[in-house]
Amino acid sequence: MRVKGKKLLTLTLAALFALGVFAGCAKNDTDIVGKVGETPIYRWYYNAQLQNQLTLYKKNTGVDLTDDKYSAQYKEYKVNQLNNLVGFVALKEEARKEGLYNLTVEQEAEIDARYLSAYNSALAVYTEQYGSDEQGRRKAEQAYTDLLKGSSLTPDRVRENIKDEYVVALLVDKLGKSVSVTDERIREYYDDQLADQQKNEAADPAWFAKNTPAVVIARPAGYVQTSRLMLKFTVAHQTKIKDAQTSLATAQQAYEQAKGSLMESVKKDALDRAQANFNNVVAACYQELDERLLKLRDEAGQGTDFITLVNKNSEDTSLIPYYVGKDSGNVEQAYADAALALENVGDISDPVHLSEGSCIVCLQEKFTGDVLPLDEVRDDIKSVLTFSDNTSMNFSLMEEYAKKAQDAGIVTLYPDKL
Repeated sequence: MRVKGKKLLTLTLAALFALGVFAGCAKNDTDIVGKVGETPIYRWYYNAQLQNQLTLYKKNTGVDLTDDKYSAQYKEYKVNQLNNLVGFVALKEEARKEGLYNLTVEQEAEIDARYLSAYNSALAVYTEQYGSDEQGRRKAEQAYTDLLKGSSLTPDRVRENIKDEYVVALLVDKLGKSVSVTDERIREYYDDQLADQQKNEAADPAWFAKNTPAVVIARPAGYVQTSRLMLKFTVAHQTKIKDAQTSLATAQQAYEQAKGSLMESVKKDALDRAQANFNNVVAACYQELDERLLKLRDEAGQGTDFITLVNKNSEDTSLIPYYVGKDSGNVEQAYADAALALENVGDISDPVHLSEGSCIVCLQEKFTGDVLPLDEVRDDIKSVLTFSDNTSMNFSLMEEYAKKAQDAGIVTLYPDKL
C-alpha cells in the first residue's frame, strides 16, 4: 500500500484551507458576520478561516488561544481575523461588479472538471487501501465522504469555493497580475533543495525533524513518517491531577521538614500515600482516554481510514505529519519510541501517554535514505512555488482592494456576532 498519496491529500487539504478553497457549512447560510458591498461574509466561512488560523498559531507558538486564560487575546484575535477577510471578499466583490461570476457553460464545466479532479485524486488515496473493485470503491467513497463530514464540508460547498477561486483568478488575469512557474524554475528549486537538504542532514541528524522542508526530496534513513490521533486531558482530568499533585507537594514539604525528628516516619508514610494517590489519579485519567482510543483503533482495524478517524476525533492538529528519527528530538520520547517500534506501514500503536493526554500512532512510511527523482516531486514543487507566488500577489491585491473598499465606505462588519 502506498501512503504517499495520503500524505499529499492531507497536505493538499491544509493548503486549500489556507487558500480558502474549502470551508465548513453553516447550519444557517444566511448568518453573516460582515459585508463588502453586496458580497456577504458568511459565518461558516469566517469560522473555517478562524479555525485554520488558530491551528497555525498554535503550531507556531505553542499557545492555544481558546484557553480561558487567553480570553482577552482571543477576543481581539477573532476581530483581527474578521478584518483579515475583508481583502479577499473585496476581490470577490470586484469580480462580481466586473460580471466575472456570469460564467459561460464552458467555464462552469471547467469548475466541474476541477472539482471532479480533486474528488478523483482524493478517492484514489482510498482505493489504494480498499481496492478498485466495486466493493473497494464503495468503501473509498464512504471514507472520502467521512473526511468531508469530519471537516464540516459538503460537495456543494467545495464546488462553491472552487468557483470563488476560479473567478478571483479571472480577476487577477484581467488585472494583469497572473504568475506562472517555469520548468527551469522547478528544476532550480529541486537542485537547490536537494543540495540544501543533503548538506543539513549530514551536518545535523536532527535537522530534518526540526526543519522538515515543504517538499521532501532527500529522505534520511532511519526516519519514519507518522500521523497521530490525540485525545487530551479534559478539564475534569486536569483538576483531579492538579489536586493530587498539590497534595503530593504538601506531603513532600511536610516530610522534608520532619526529617531527623520523631515524626519523620509518620510523614514518610503520608508522602508514600500521597505519591500512590497521585499515581492512581494519573493512571485513571489515562485509562479513560485509552479506552476511547482503543475503540477508535478497533474501527481502523475494521477498515475505517485512519486519517478519517483523525479528522473526526483528534484533539490535536490533524493534518500535520510527524517525522520521527532516533535523535530527532521533535516529539516526546514516548511518542518517538512508539513510532520507531512500528514495523509495517499502516500499523497502529497501543495508546501512548504524553504530557497533555494520550494518542495512538499510525506508521505512514519508513525512509531508507533515498532521493526522490524530480518527476516524482515535480507537481509538489510546482504547487509550492505557485502557492508562494500567488500568496504574495494575492496578499498585495487583498491589501489594495481592502483599502479601496474601506475608503469607499462599503465595508460593514459585525464583530459582536463573533
